Amino acid sequence: MLKGLSWRLLHWGFILVLLFCPGALAQEPAELSGLSLEEAVALALRNNPGLQAERKNLAVGEAEIVEAGRLPNPNILSDSGIAEDTYRLGIQQLVELGGKRRKRQALARAKMAVTVDRVRQDELELRAAVRRAYSGYYLGREKYGAIRERAENYRALVAAARDEAGSRDPTDIIEATLIALSIENELQAAALSMEQARNALSFLLAQPLAKDVRLAPPPRLQGPLPDPETLIREALRIRPDSRELAHAEEVDHRETALIRSLRVPDLTLAAGPDLVTGETDRLEAFIMAQVELPVFDRQQGPLLALKARREQLADRQREMTGRVTLEVRNAWQACRVHESRVRNYEERLLEKADAIRHQAQTRFDRGEVSLLTLLSANEAALDVYLAYLDALMDYQNSLADLEQATGLPW
Repeated sequence: MLKGLSWRLLHWGFILVLLFCPGALAQEPAELSGLSLEEAVALALRNNPGLQAERKNLAVGEAEIVEAGRLPNPNILSDSGIAEDTYRLGIQQLVELGGKRRKRQALARAKMAVTVDRVRQDELELRAAVRRAYSGYYLGREKYGAIRERAENYRALVAAARDEAGSRDPTDIIEATLIALSIENELQAAALSMEQARNALSFLLAQPLAKDVRLAPPPRLQGPLPDPETLIREALRIRPDSRELAHAEEVDHRETALIRSLRVPDLTLAAGPDLVTGETDRLEAFIMAQVELPVFDRQQGPLLALKARREQLADRQREMTGRVTLEVRNAWQACRVHESRVRNYEERLLEKADAIRHQAQTRFDRGEVSLLTLLSANEAALDVYLAYLDALMDYQNSLADLEQATGLPW
């Protein structure tokens, strides 16, 4: 009997967990097995918690628009004069004059446009960060793979040289062993950099990445870049932080209109039945009105602050124009230079380094050169390939800078 009761308790307990604690069985997002840069950007824009937090400001802005259009609540007014045998009970209502409600709504909508620009700027910066992290992880894996392959090759060469110790210079074998140990250290450093890059990308995506995830190569520019002056004009037009300044000017204009409307006094009205007791004993009605006299407070301080803010916005606009010009030109020049470097490696240096390595291997097999000469040729070829990967990383970083500087995806 006790056994049956225990099973029933477990059964109903499990059902209660499902009903009231649906998160109890929630699982972590599954690790990704394949990814491209475009997919990584889409995941980050959808999942990144920092961006999601910033997007909540849009809901706050919508609430502020609703609040700006709210009408003031009426009040119940009671005024009793025992000596006069008069009892009043009515409704008091504030009537805003000067279009204050409409101007508050216009100001809230202008502030909402600024909030949208800030979210768009965060999205732009996140896209650039994902490109850098994705490229760093992809190229870090390429670098680790190249060093690991060379380390395995060195170990095999040193082992073969030891087997042929009688025909090899002992000093060469010792130096070759040191070189092989040195590249083992490089391999550990490359493994650390690769793991850190994977962690950085996983953080931006808010998504775990499998260590063997298949990554597509980060895309490169298709066709020539537009001239920098065209890009500068376009950046000033569409960059979110540039648009934010334009919308900040609109906020300033709307706030000025609202503050000026505050100079117009509001009207407070009250009305209701007026009961008179005593000898007359009659029921009348009363109407009361109240208006503030704007004699001393005419919003002088807020209007002066807005004047200073307008001058500040003009300075910020000039600074923005100069900053956008600088960032676009620097990013454009960096793209051109790093693209040329990558092309130089692909069209000349990689092929030459590989040819020298093959030539050294052939001559070593014939006994024409020493083991150290072969290892030196291999190291030179590896250095050229690693430098090529660094050039690719610089190129991808320059594309991220160009995307952030222009506000355009590349």
